Amino acid sequence: IELHGNWEQWRHTLDKRVRKEFERCWRVFTRSEEARFEHVHDPDLALELFAQMEVQQSARMHETGADYRLDEAPYRAFYKQALADGLADGSVVLTVLRDGEALVASHYGIANARRYIALRTSTGGDAWKPCTPGRLLYDRTIRHLRDEAGLSYFDFGIGAYRHKSTFGVEPIALYDACEALSWRGQPWAMAWRLRRTLKRQTWLRT
Repeated sequence: IELHGNWEQWRHTLDKRVRKEFERCWRVFTRSEEARFEHVHDPDLALELFAQMEVQQSARMHETGADYRLDEAPYRAFYKQALADGLADGSVVLTVLRDGEALVASHYGIANARRYIALRTSTGGDAWKPCTPGRLLYDRTIRHLRDEAGLSYFDFGIGAYRHKSTFGVEPIALYDACEALSWRGQPWAMAWRLRRTLKRQTWLRT
């Protein structure tokens, strides 16, 4: 989605029933005096919350039987290092809903001067379902990054999930790319391109 005005103006482009549902969910969530939205800037807290996010996301994905690999050591190390490096300059964004110390929902994304792309998300389990925390956090993240940081383009990441349609999103094509960053990577990049080319040859599959 692309916002041309502020968050409130964009909100009024959504279906009235959707707006009412967001308001209801926020009221349900904030029944607790300790319930809050946070854009995490503190590095130590970010790593602590990221560890909780990993546990929540892994449990959920394994529940669904998905081929989930982000809990493998190389991927964990990559995301953790990216968070540590990108938190200070805002290129990595960690937003959360918390009730006291409990992590209700979390989003891990990347951003630049105009665009935010969500990469990972987690929720705290069935106890929070009445306030649809994952969707609620998308709404609060958009509000914060639009009105406080000036971002205007929000990409909810891979997957045509139903909850994304409530935001009026438009699908865009997804492309794969492989570029060598040094001479050592050139053979790997060439092999990757060759495999992609061969996969497109229908006569090889008949």
